Amino acid sequence: MDAYENEITSFLLEEENFLLALDIEKYFEAAKDQLHREFWEKLRDNVAARLPEEGWSVELDDFEGEFSVARGYFGMSILPPDQSPQFYLMFRVEQHAGPTYLPLYGGVTWTEVPGIAAAENLVSSFQSLLKEDGFTRSNEKWPGWRYIRGLSSRNDFLREYRERSDDLLGELTNHTIIMVEHHSQELLRTNQNIQERI
Repeated sequence: MDAYENEITSFLLEEENFLLALDIEKYFEAAKDQLHREFWEKLRDNVAARLPEEGWSVELDDFEGEFSVARGYFGMSILPPDQSPQFYLMFRVEQHAGPTYLPLYGGVTWTEVPGIAAAENLVSSFQSLLKEDGFTRSNEKWPGWRYIRGLSSRNDFLREYRERSDDLLGELTNHTIIMVEHHSQELLRTNQNIQERI
């Protein structure tokens, strides 16, 4: 333990401070959830205000229960206009919690996993374009995705958001809007192709 940790520990072990810390601990996770919700709500609003064309919308996940960042994953979907089929491609930005990390990543994903082999063939050219633009990771749910920000703990992320919220939100908004601007037309074409052929 370094000198700073020793100082904090000694401070907390004083009776009145220890009792106060116990009370604070009960509410600290709720406070972190509230701060994280604020971050995502502001990011959603920033992205929605800068979408390139009418008809696009941004939908935020429900923050409660299993979808809270502290308990799993959380994010927002950027939905294309006039989508009527059972499943289609959309843009998404997401955060995933783990024991020691909290990455942010984004890309193109399905509204649901289609499970139809024909759909995979129809997205192959779009997937190639995504890979050329750095969206080199993929799986059944995501035809193309990449990390937006590296790994960090939730506390480190919230500390950064608290200390420089405008810069962080600006950086992530720009990244998301660039992704949408570069690939929206191809996403719409691919969805139209899927709708006509499946």
